Amino acid sequence: MRSDKGVIFTRCGCRDIAGQSLEQRCPQLPERGHGSWYFHCSATNLLGRRERARRGGYPSQAAAREARDAWLAGTAADRTAQGWTVERWLRHCLDSRTHSTRSATPATSRWS
Repeated sequence: MRSDKGVIFTRCGCRDIAGQSLEQRCPQLPERGHGSWYFHCSATNLLGRRERARRGGYPSQAAAREARDAWLAGTAADRTAQGWTVERWLRHCLDSRTHSTRSATPATSRWS
């Protein structure tokens, strides 16, 4: 189901004989209870860039739609925070600092 808010789809973890993931091509996917629901959408983050989200494991299409709507209704700060790893956050802090850091320990207080 595609809309201007993103895509809601179903997929499963079944594999073919060669071990390749069938995902949305699984013949059992139309059966009730097989696979789970996902959403894929994007929205602007704090930096003005589009932040993409793909979340899944929802038991129904309605649950995936509610989760998508909740993600889109969140603030740009929330979306940015959810998409950033500790490494990315530290790199941003180091790249955006405007002054050099100095030692917090004065030179006069040394341990013997």
